[in-house]
Amino acid sequence: MAILTQLLLVSVALAALYASFVHNRDKYEKTLAILPDFSKLFKQAPAPYPYVKLVVSVPDRQSETVRRAIARAGGGVVGQYTWRSFSSQGIGRYKPEHGANPMVDTEEAVETIEQERIEVTCLRHDVPQILAAIKEVHPYEETLVDIYQLEPAHGPEAAHGHAEPEHGDHH
Repeated sequence: MAILTQLLLVSVALAALYASFVHNRDKYEKTLAILPDFSKLFKQAPAPYPYVKLVVSVPDRQSETVRRAIARAGGGVVGQYTWRSFSSQGIGRYKPEHGANPMVDTEEAVETIEQERIEVTCLRHDVPQILAAIKEVHPYEETLVDIYQLEPAHGPEAAHGHAEPEHGDHH
């Protein structure tokens, strides 16, 4: 898990560095002119969309604690709204292997547990602090968080992953 966290942090840092470079591209034009192959590469690459979606499953009885930790760390902030999340109920399954320290002692049997799947949108640069907040309060020995790259709904002009409806486009 530590290696995955480190890889995620490096990926987030590289994405932030790249976004900074693309944002300040004009300042680097003279330097890039010396390296024409690289300048063509950078000029064609769009800035990454700043939002990602985090998804974590948690036993029902701890869902509110995890949701609060995510929100306090910056998850669920989109535009002028905070604490945004989506939840769905489900059944989680796991089988602890020898040496595991499960929440429920199952003696290496397959265990099922009612869980809540919590989904939040957040800014890419907030991911490390949100992951740390989840890990601090999540009851599982191995905490899994899915991270999805988001794209604008209708091109780069769409804000926060949701495009404004065009005239006559009523939902």
